Amino acid sequence: MDRRQVALALTLDQLKWRPDLAVRADRVRLQHVVFLLQRGGVGLGYRYRWKSIGPYSSDLDDDAATLAVGSPRFQDEGWALHPDAVSRVGRLTLLVAGPLKRAESSRELETLAVVAFLVGTRQAEPTESRVAKAIAASGRPETAADIAQAIRVLRDHGLCSTGAASANSVNAHVPAHAHADAHGVGFAF
Repeated sequence: MDRRQVALALTLDQLKWRPDLAVRADRVRLQHVVFLLQRGGVGLGYRYRWKSIGPYSSDLDDDAATLAVGSPRFQDEGWALHPDAVSRVGRLTLLVAGPLKRAESSRELETLAVVAFLVGTRQAEPTESRVAKAIAASGRPETAADIAQAIRVLRDHGLCSTGAASANSVNAHVPAHAHADAHGVGFAF
């Protein structure tokens, strides 16, 4: 496993959430959760592009497939999240943990991620009317109420200002014996 995959596994452990990667809805939720964590400053190093599900990272898809094959207990090998990353994940747990436990979590997380993506990539200013216009242009189903709620939640967590940058560094302490272990398994969306 490489550093980014280890950081991803440790971050999911910190959230106390392991998606069932055989289930499409969990793979989609993983995309949204990691995107929102990165917007909040948790540096996992994934690059996102727009797809029908909202922000999507093919690298995250590949890394999730690698984790699905099996992941060792990283803590036993000396791996740990950087204390700053632990703090950031802790701060953002309320943002993602609630929707992960509720039945409507897929839609709620997707709306949060879509709004954060549009604002973060400056495709829309962080106002309800500008975000609604950008979403309507993409043909997405979010309602005005969904958008207003997402903007409020993102602002409450400090993720809706244009100054909230997505970190690209991996926040993990890496043992000297680290090495990559890639598997050719992938999931399609």
